[in-house]
Amino acid sequence: MSPPGPNYMAGQQVTATLTLNEGYVLTGWTFNGQPRQAGSQIQVTLEEGANTLVANVAPAQSGVVTLVASVNPSTGGTITVDPAGPYTAGQEVTATLSLNPGFELVSWTFNGEELPGGGDNVIVILADGANILTANVRPVDLDLPFSVYLPGIST
Repeated sequence: MSPPGPNYMAGQQVTATLTLNEGYVLTGWTFNGQPRQAGSQIQVTLEEGANTLVANVAPAQSGVVTLVASVNPSTGGTITVDPAGPYTAGQEVTATLSLNPGFELVSWTFNGEELPGGGDNVIVILADGANILTANVRPVDLDLPFSVYLPGIST
């Protein structure tokens, strides 16, 4: 961990770096119960109270590839993938983004590269290794008309 612990403050950013033993692959990270996308290094902002960061690893299998799909920020929605996996190299995978109310899709990134034409909520990728797919979303600005009623004052 960087900076080294054990005492941290809420709101502080820390970086964790994973070094895998031979024969294992990273399948994703979980921070306070929420999946996170990242490679062997992840940066998180600590929350109030106890925080838990888990590097999810699995034994490497010959010819089998992994896919971690997440939404950034995680409050923006969820992704479902079909088929659910595990995958073989070169296998097509369909990812479908379900946005939470008040969010819109900005772009998709796959293994850190922005995908062209990434404005659709459904995307097809080819699994080819330790894959990381991210739907980058943002809150929608709502321009809602409103009026104020003040008793005794006319406009």
